[in-house]
Amino acid sequence: MYVAMYLRKSRAEELSDSLEETLQKHRRRLEALAQELELTVAQVYEEVVSGESLCTRLQMLQLLAHVEEGRYGAVLCMDIDRLGRGGMADQGIIFETLKKAGTKIITPRKTYDLNNELDEEYTEFEAFIARRELKLIKRRMQRGVKASLENGGYLSNPPYGYCRAMSRKTPTLAVVEEEAAFVRMMFDLYVNQNCGCQVIAQTVTALGAVPRRGSSFSRATVRKILHNPVYIGQTVWNQNTYSKEGGRRIVSANTPEQWQITPGLHPPIISKELFEAAQKVGEQRKKAPCRSKQVQNPLAGLITCERCGFAMQRRPLPQGEHLLCPTKGCCRSTRLDRVETALLKAVYPLFSSLLVTPANCAPLEEENRLVQLRCQLDMAQKEERRLLQQENRLCDLLEQGVYTSEGFNRRRGLLREQRQALMTQKEEISQELVYLTEKKKNPEPPQTVWQIYCAAPPEGKNRLLKTVISHGRYFKEAGWQPNQFRLVLFLYRLPEGNSPSPMENSRIPLENGD
Repeated sequence: MYVAMYLRKSRAEELSDSLEETLQKHRRRLEALAQELELTVAQVYEEVVSGESLCTRLQMLQLLAHVEEGRYGAVLCMDIDRLGRGGMADQGIIFETLKKAGTKIITPRKTYDLNNELDEEYTEFEAFIARRELKLIKRRMQRGVKASLENGGYLSNPPYGYCRAMSRKTPTLAVVEEEAAFVRMMFDLYVNQNCGCQVIAQTVTALGAVPRRGSSFSRATVRKILHNPVYIGQTVWNQNTYSKEGGRRIVSANTPEQWQITPGLHPPIISKELFEAAQKVGEQRKKAPCRSKQVQNPLAGLITCERCGFAMQRRPLPQGEHLLCPTKGCCRSTRLDRVETALLKAVYPLFSSLLVTPANCAPLEEENRLVQLRCQLDMAQKEERRLLQQENRLCDLLEQGVYTSEGFNRRRGLLREQRQALMTQKEEISQELVYLTEKKKNPEPPQTVWQIYCAAPPEGKNRLLKTVISHGRYFKEAGWQPNQFRLVLFLYRLPEGNSPSPMENSRIPLENGD
């Protein structure tokens, strides 16, 4: 019988061994098991990823696709929780796929046949235990983090001027004197010499200071150092909030009021008085830009400086918004609207000729989402029917004396919890399905891409421009007129019936000036 071997290792587990050592141990154990049972391993699926979300596990998705094709009679794994220990929806997809294909699960401890009623119930019970264990692990880690912080420990990457150290079995920081001298210099220049962050960055770089990442200090790096309470002996936590959406990790910055600041075990590099003076200087100067997730620059990521190669940045100035090179003393800036107007000369013929009809108004992502929602709703309904049947069988087993009343109540409560979770999930899926279906039935009237561009916010304009522009190069010499600059665009070629190809682009020079 041909079988597949699935190996998964989470980075947060078994820190005593390396990832490679752990996976090799599992592989040798499963190979010995396959030889003992006279099984032929057709393919090995191996990945280092958390089992919490199915959409981020590419090897598991590939395995499920091959199982649906009927390639394997069984899947070898170290334990049930190696297949997945996330939510019920993900576990349901895995087990339902294996069950429909008649594929068994073989572990060193037991062989599971999901078409066998007892094995199926036992698998569901172990999946529930795996989810419960994952929650307990997270809870213990959070308690450990909180305890370390309360004791003054430091758990993040060490900032510039410090290195990792241990104090009474608690992770903390130790001063790196060569770097700490530059940190003191930054605060002195900022408070006593009235220097800006850009001047400070250039000064310390010229004196030989090298940041942990990159080859030279930037304005943003210096600003972050000047506002970091770690340098006065404090630890800071909860600066960011991390969440997951569709398998992607989303990071959102918290306000300083939400930060958790506690006295640390590490020695300070500067005095508290100097740090507070630096904060007052920062408040008196120009307001920092708001932390908005929305793109404000329609040319973001499209235009680079011809001299230094860095991306041109949008900068609000008293004279209006300017497109600015981040390298001091490089190309001169120009008003953003003038650069955008020159750029639109190249794309206007294409944008004005393309008509968005009702047939293609709905994006491809929405079509895919509709198919996905229908599949999820169908699977949730099947799972709900299965749980109802299982609850009815449970009553029969109680009457036959197989279950005690305590065991019956415990098992029925578990099944009802699963049904309640499924009902909530079905309601959310149905609401989104109705919304997308109505949106598809009532499309917007046909419009040209140019009309859509003119009505779009900066983020929408940026996305439209990136569909036709590969990149652009900006140049402006000192002494040129305010509205005089050179812009060279590289556009995607659009052969009839084909999509844009970045390998085939055309070079369009644009000159602008009085």
